[in-house]
Amino acid sequence: MKKQIALITVSLLAALSASAQNVNEKYCNNEMCRTCERTPICEMGEGVIQPDLDFIFGTCPDTPDIPDFEVKPEEPQLPEIDTPVLPDIEVEPEIPEIPDVEFPEQPEVPELPDEPDTEVETPDTSLAGQVLSLVNSERAKYGLSPLTYDSTLQGAADIRAVEIKSLFSHTRPNGLSCFTVLDEVGYSYRKAGENIAYGQRSAKEVMDAWMSSEGHRANILGDYDYIGIGVYESGGTIYWSQLFSS
Repeated sequence: MKKQIALITVSLLAALSASAQNVNEKYCNNEMCRTCERTPICEMGEGVIQPDLDFIFGTCPDTPDIPDFEVKPEEPQLPEIDTPVLPDIEVEPEIPEIPDVEFPEQPEVPELPDEPDTEVETPDTSLAGQVLSLVNSERAKYGLSPLTYDSTLQGAADIRAVEIKSLFSHTRPNGLSCFTVLDEVGYSYRKAGENIAYGQRSAKEVMDAWMSSEGHRANILGDYDYIGIGVYESGGTIYWSQLFSS
């Protein structure tokens, strides 16, 4: 058995030697290299038969050795960006200017006119006061404005109430007009009127007598503004007078 193995080994080596010779003759004798298509040079010399299978095909002199490693593509390096640092700036809010406001001038308050020289008063519940109330009541029936009691005009009416005891007339005892008494007390007027009576015991009684007389009623309802009422009693008799003015 060992002899058979030895024979097989010798036969195989002989076959490989013959095959190597044929290859070297084909590829090393100025034939083109199958890899680079150039004339190869056997490492052991041209045309030399070398049974070592590593040198059967020869080596291309211009083919560089390429190392076995994986080449990773170089990643591009991004340029460094220098980010500027902004300084801290404190921004103060701008305060708008307030425009000057001009206030309109206040209108001047007109001065009140001076009060008239005559003092206006309201009489009490005396006989004169009762007559004034009845006069204005009659005027109201006709839609007329009430008359105002005037103290200066009242003084003139009091004088006339005394005078008619001596002379029951619109003429004064001195022979002058009854209206001259207004000048005597310093009373200014535009127009004037007079009513007189005596013997009546109350304000209502004397007013009824005057309103029954056309001339006296015309004065009571006339276009006047002020009135003065004189009442004078002597010997149980009452003397009445009315002076009207505007």
